[in-house]
Amino acid sequence: MEQEWDQAIELNLGGPGRYRTVRSTEEAAVCLMERWPTATGEAYLEAQKACLAGLEGSLPSESVRLAFIDAAVEANIHIRSFSDPRDIAMGKRSR
Repeated sequence: MEQEWDQAIELNLGGPGRYRTVRSTEEAAVCLMERWPTATGEAYLEAQKACLAGLEGSLPSESVRLAFIDAAVEANIHIRSFSDPRDIAMGKRSR
């Protein structure tokens, strides 16, 4: 089941200046499986579980999105944003 996100996440997965926009739970799952720089870490594993639950319809898309952001932060993946991506995810205004 495709879960479109209210706010996309734009992150660097391919080297300097190469950003990928992730707009849904399905796209996040593909990124984690095919493009992630490391297959380790607690947040990475939690994001995988969250994507699976989201695709099954048992987890809201915003929860999946937050887990994906946490995995990116854990992996030191740059998220292109003018504020902390967790602030955006929580609906807070830019600093």
